[in-house]
Amino acid sequence: MSKTHSLAVTACALLLASVTMPAQHGTAPAGYYPSKFTGSTFKGTVTSVSNDEVTLTYTKGTKTQTFTGRFEAGCSIPAESGKPARIMLPANIPVGSGLTAFYSTKDEKDGGQKVKENWIIAISVDAWGQRKIAEERQGIMYCVTSKLLSYQAF
Repeated sequence: MSKTHSLAVTACALLLASVTMPAQHGTAPAGYYPSKFTGSTFKGTVTSVSNDEVTLTYTKGTKTQTFTGRFEAGCSIPAESGKPARIMLPANIPVGSGLTAFYSTKDEKDGGQKVKENWIIAISVDAWGQRKIAEERQGIMYCVTSKLLSYQAF
């Protein structure tokens, strides 16, 4: 195999890998969001939860990135026919679940120091615990108190 042919094969393999492997940081699809949402997303596996916070971890090879975000409010889970909608808090999410967090970063004061905090305004679940969720059932669940959403294309 020639060196040029080998480079072309390697380049194609890298291109295909980048298309098929999910990225941890991303941009939200066009849709209805709160007006202050900047379009940031993080996709990972739930490694820790508390009453109002979730930690996601993304690992690729030997590199690991961690994201911690605070829910603005409990997430509204769509109702099954004839049943009322339910509210889900971070503590209700099983460790090991796969999530995409839609978030905005805000500067908060902590003891006089500026601290950046990630505020989650919505999530999409692709695995609940160890159970994979079909793509057509992976809707966006909003975790906001505001009912006013505007269309945004990122």
